[in-house]
Amino acid sequence: AKRRKLSDELADLKGNIRVVARCRPGGGPLDEAVAFPPGADGAVEVVNDNGLTQRFEFDAVFRPGSTQSEVFDRIAPFIQSCFDGRHACIFAYGQTGSGKTYTMEGPPDDRGVYFRALSELFHA
Repeated sequence: AKRRKLSDELADLKGNIRVVARCRPGGGPLDEAVAFPPGADGAVEVVNDNGLTQRFEFDAVFRPGSTQSEVFDRIAPFIQSCFDGRHACIFAYGQTGSGKTYTMEGPPDDRGVYFRALSELFHA
């Protein structure tokens, strides 16, 4: 009951929607087009073809070296809220090849969000 009350208070303060971004490792010329401003954990800056920099802000940004475990640890409270009777949706969006399946399913030796959430469910 206490956890649910705290979760409700957090939702009142931050709102019910969180948007996070996971930047896939590029290993090529695209690496120069993406920057992570120091001191701004939830921001990404992208340089377009014309040399203009656009800044995007999120609730959290996972850099290219982020692990499956780091991603799951950030969203685990939403999964826990489902166990407490609340509704939650985790939605992966991006172009083909951007890493949605990798983040949500993961390889057999480093499972993603789906398998980790189910593991929490059946071991809770």
